[in-house]
Amino acid sequence: METTAPLRGTLPLAEVTAESPRIARAFVRGTLTEFAIGADTIALAELVVSELVTNVYRYAPGPALIDVDYRSSRISIAVSDTWLNLGPVPTTEPLPSAFELHPSESGYGLILVDALAASLIEVPLPGGKMIAAILPVPGGEC
Repeated sequence: METTAPLRGTLPLAEVTAESPRIARAFVRGTLTEFAIGADTIALAELVVSELVTNVYRYAPGPALIDVDYRSSRISIAVSDTWLNLGPVPTTEPLPSAFELHPSESGYGLILVDALAASLIEVPLPGGKMIAAILPVPGGEC
């Protein structure tokens, strides 16, 4: 049973721009530093939030919200946006393999996030969706 309240930080982005991933990294770094999280875990969280916010910049119109939630053994990095499409893009044409596409055109962001996180969650919301990556904190119970 959890005895302490979760530590949280939230950053609303009224507009997502090319600078938003940098802003998100700084927010996560500052928030997790306040929570006394180790440097390696902070670096991982910065990478995760950067990839998630970059996807918002590339694909989702409108504002976004970044939420960092720390609960003794796990950190949740969640990004909510206004993109309503969940799952693969419907098409009648076969999609090329990621290996057939140039990395600068296709990106591997969510593949990387999924590989680094203990879990990756996608939740539909009214008017958009939230993607959350759950990261273990070394030494904590997962």
